[in-house]
Amino acid sequence: MASCSVNLDRARTLFLQAAPVDAVVRACAGHETEAGQRALAMMVVAEPAQRLCRSYRRRVLRALLRSLDGHEIDEGLVVEYLAADSAGGPEPPPPSGVTFEISGSRLFLETSDAFGGGVETSGRLWPAAPALAAWLHAHAAQLTAARVLELGAGPGLCGLALACCAEAERVTLTDLVPDALRRLSSSAAALAPRLSGRVSVEALDWRDNEWRACEAALPSQPPAGAGGERRVDLVIASDVAYDPLLLRHLCDTIGAVLRVSTAAAPAPARPPRAWLVVERRSEETFAALAEALAAAGLEVCDRSERLRRVCEAQLTFYCAEESLPRMMLLELTAPPKRTRVTL
Repeated sequence: MASCSVNLDRARTLFLQAAPVDAVVRACAGHETEAGQRALAMMVVAEPAQRLCRSYRRRVLRALLRSLDGHEIDEGLVVEYLAADSAGGPEPPPPSGVTFEISGSRLFLETSDAFGGGVETSGRLWPAAPALAAWLHAHAAQLTAARVLELGAGPGLCGLALACCAEAERVTLTDLVPDALRRLSSSAAALAPRLSGRVSVEALDWRDNEWRACEAALPSQPPAGAGGERRVDLVIASDVAYDPLLLRHLCDTIGAVLRVSTAAAPAPARPPRAWLVVERRSEETFAALAEALAAAGLEVCDRSERLRRVCEAQLTFYCAEESLPRMMLLELTAPPKRTRVTL
């Protein structure tokens, strides 16, 4: 019975995060008994499952029923499955999304499959996000009192997960797409009682921002504004290295944040750093990223093997098995830029 309970707990985690249907069904091994079937019924019809996309719930329900083929199925359970399959129209009232349970907090993230206006990238939860979230969860003790800035936050999993599991001083979620900023604000507001105002949401354009303007004034002008009270200890970003045209702006912004924060910090125990998680889908894009990192003067330490081990060992976040071999964690630091002296 204990092993069945563990399996169903894992199945529930995968289900609420909209993991692939076959992964959910595999996690339900041992559910054929009447008690197991009733536990599954509760998993798929109760809150917070109601906030999942209805088409996804329907696929899971049908797959679970197929997995019971050859076993006696209680008629009452069939009625419950069919009711959940058909009630409420084609989709639940918006917003729909996925749910994570992190360190005692329930985090709901609104997602979108729409296209246009940047929503096609910012509205989806891409594979690198749960991988970075798992890494942050595993290193939560190191992030006590940290000031964290997330770039290209999208639905906000990484920054909000960090805020839930670590006693960070401040977590700032940034994006440029208006719809993403709205979703981020909604998710942060839902967690406000737990997070005590430690999370903020801001628009940030990598092409032109106050961090880069502040860096341009170094070392003659002391950091103020972005580099003073708002200095950061850690920059995080996931699945942001997909557009070669933006890579230089992304890396220049990371470099600016790290250098300005270094100049503003009162002799930090360790220099500010960035954790960038990307899925290595295209060698051409990855080569462009490496070139942009070098041009921005960023030093790179590859932590990818450690990231994969962390993802494989944890159960809080679903990390797609097919993506893990391509997942890269780059730890970035920014030494001061050398200035040219003309004689």
